[in-house]
Amino acid sequence: MKYRNRYCKKAKNTYPLLVKCTNCKNKIFLYQKGGKGNLIKMKVDKIISSQSSIAELPNRINCPFCNAPIANLAQYKGEDYYWIIRGSVMVRKIDKKI
Repeated sequence: MKYRNRYCKKAKNTYPLLVKCTNCKNKIFLYQKGGKGNLIKMKVDKIISSQSSIAELPNRINCPFCNAPIANLAQYKGEDYYWIIRGSVMVRKIDKKI
């Protein structure tokens, strides 16, 4: 991954997820997920690394390889989240330490 998030810190009971684009199958994010369930929204602080820079918080994230829309920025309980567009990503749990 190209860009590391300097604000990301390891939290208890979390595991890394590899997020890929559905269209081109390229890796886009490495995300720190906690709990059960599907990936619906991504908290900006928990993105470990990404292919495109998220430092300026763009309103929409597109795949850097095929330019397909991936997620939209929104506020939820006073914090910034990227809401995943349904069917645009594939996720896989990886077994390495952060």
